[in-house]
Amino acid sequence: MKFTAKHDLEAPVEGVFARCSDFAAIEKAALERGVEVTRRSVLTQPGAQLGWDVRVKLRGRARNLQVELVGCDAPDSVIYVIEGAGVRSEVVTEFVSLARNRTRIHVAIDIRPKTMGGRLLIQSLKLAKGSLNRKLKKRLADFGLRLEEEVEQV
Repeated sequence: MKFTAKHDLEAPVEGVFARCSDFAAIEKAALERGVEVTRRSVLTQPGAQLGWDVRVKLRGRARNLQVELVGCDAPDSVIYVIEGAGVRSEVVTEFVSLARNRTRIHVAIDIRPKTMGGRLLIQSLKLAKGSLNRKLKKRLADFGLRLEEEVEQV
């Protein structure tokens, strides 16, 4: 199952990529939102560069996820693999320079089941795909506005 969203920013691609690949700041922001994040030294994905154990509350239950950075091609893309709750997700974030001071962020999330429970989760997500896609687009737009402000301040 795939979700996609894109958003255009009034900021240079280098500044946008720098903010999106500042992993210490991302960890700090997650901790501020109540997500438990622990950086991991033992990585399981081939070619992984960084990894985290994440405990987040989803759909009323605490979920344990393993997140690994498997690709970071400056300033073009960042790729994460997330495993947990019976599913494996690949999150690809691409940064496209539209002009000197304009960037498009494109996010693609591909979710695949690993277990029967994962298949049931995917089925329930399929029923809510429209609303989940809208939420993803809204969150990306909000993130884009914050990112523009941050890059502007530098």
